[in-house]
Amino acid sequence: MQLPTILFDEIDTGVSGRIADAMGEIICTLAETMQVVDITHLPQVASKGAAHFVVYKRDGRTSITRLSDDERITEIAKMPGPQRRAAPRSSRLFRHPGSRIALLSLPRPQRPGRKSRHRNDLPKDMDSESLLALAAENQRRARAVLAELQAEAAWRSAGATPHLVGSLRTGLLMTHRDIDLHIYSPVLSPEGSFAAMARIARNPRIRRIEYANLLDAEDRCIEWHAQYADTEGDLWQIDMIHMSVGSSGR
Repeated sequence: MQLPTILFDEIDTGVSGRIADAMGEIICTLAETMQVVDITHLPQVASKGAAHFVVYKRDGRTSITRLSDDERITEIAKMPGPQRRAAPRSSRLFRHPGSRIALLSLPRPQRPGRKSRHRNDLPKDMDSESLLALAAENQRRARAVLAELQAEAAWRSAGATPHLVGSLRTGLLMTHRDIDLHIYSPVLSPEGSFAAMARIARNPRIRRIEYANLLDAEDRCIEWHAQYADTEGDLWQIDMIHMSVGSSGR
């Protein structure tokens, strides 16, 4: 299925150097046939877009502004990474003028250093071809996890319709072993949500399940976050957002 627009929300988290540059090339390839909006902290990715917006906070309000060519050079020079040492030449910024790709750069949050158990440690010299091969292998493994869990069948048994979203859906499952599902029900209730998760929880490879009832919040959803240990001993994070049909997620 051909998508008219696709949004990547920090899909490059956890990568840097040549891998980040190769990931930017892959995103640009996608932008040749569709509109791509990419939220990123990386100069290697931000330097490849046809348009650049910056998101910032001022006086407690979040704002977004499209940058001019000169402003964009300054903004990319401030981003963490190899290009921070000096402002890059404008010729390096616009290598893909025909691509329909817009970048949103955000301030990098300060988080305590912690290695994700769901993350793949990638060699620093991987090229785009190797990254695509890795993504294909991770897709195969992720779909095997879903099949072994019978996750989609569990949700359908509760009268819900599951949809793959995120990196697995787009084919760019590289640095993190994450599986994202949005689930839609005509009538959203904790009882139906628990019924589906009870079937998933029977699998002995499920190591942990977290539940959040957000029905009284603005999102009006039920969140499930499960950890699954595959046959190779790797942990997978499975995030399932249960919503009502017609909500903002669909």
